[in-house]
Amino acid sequence: TSMINCYIEKLNNISHSGHGYALKGGSYSLVQNCICKGINAPFQFRHQGANNCVVKNSFAYGNGQSAAGGIVFRDGASNNVIENCFIQNVETLTYGWISFFDSSEGTGYNETIQNNIVRNNIFYNSGTLSAPFIHNGVDSNANLATTFNLTNNYIYNNTFYGNGYCKLFENKSVGTISGNLFKNNIVKNVPTYEVGTGDDDGWTLDYNLFHGGFAAQGTNTITVDPVFADLVDFEPTATFTSIDVPKITDVDYDYNGGERAAMTTVGAVKHADETV
Repeated sequence: TSMINCYIEKLNNISHSGHGYALKGGSYSLVQNCICKGINAPFQFRHQGANNCVVKNSFAYGNGQSAAGGIVFRDGASNNVIENCFIQNVETLTYGWISFFDSSEGTGYNETIQNNIVRNNIFYNSGTLSAPFIHNGVDSNANLATTFNLTNNYIYNNTFYGNGYCKLFENKSVGTISGNLFKNNIVKNVPTYEVGTGDDDGWTLDYNLFHGGFAAQGTNTITVDPVFADLVDFEPTATFTSIDVPKITDVDYDYNGGERAAMTTVGAVKHADETV
């Protein structure tokens, strides 16, 4: 299944929060060059049947005070990729901008979400609510003692630009969380690292840039201001050698499709001085 050059919008303030591009059991599906306006969970990978799917070059904004944020992996969805997307003004009451969670849908509880990749995306302005960027948990109707496994998921070369309210990590799962990697990302103006102690358990942080919020976390951290040229393109203008990191295998291009060098720019958009 392919959805290319599509537009979805919530109209007339209907009561149902709705969903955007929800890949629910469709393997090898593609969403490309699409727009989602004012809808809960604009990009959603849902159930074990949602595997080996790709969402790319798409835009979501004005999603309102919804129950789930920008990107959702749920109920066993695995082996999916979302890349080169721009997600703006996501107000979320419960879940995060990137949510991993389990419910009674699909094959039931105790599912494993694994091997998903989030790369080269821009997340801009969380509104006035304090939801996290990365949320692990179960839905509000679930038994909170139910195990939920999150393994080997990868968040690479994204730019997270907060507004003074949001947090980076929140964990409400009691299952196995292991092997997940948060690497080569920019995190700017995000004041709180985690909701509770240990909410980052099961995540390794490496080669990330932190500025304008909490103290740098993980290894090989960068703390200089990336100095974005503007808040539209999010191209960093700080000296390239102060914000370069080793390129990740299979992250060969940036948000704009520019080829990345062996030492590449942290975040979604590469620096003008980066040459291949």
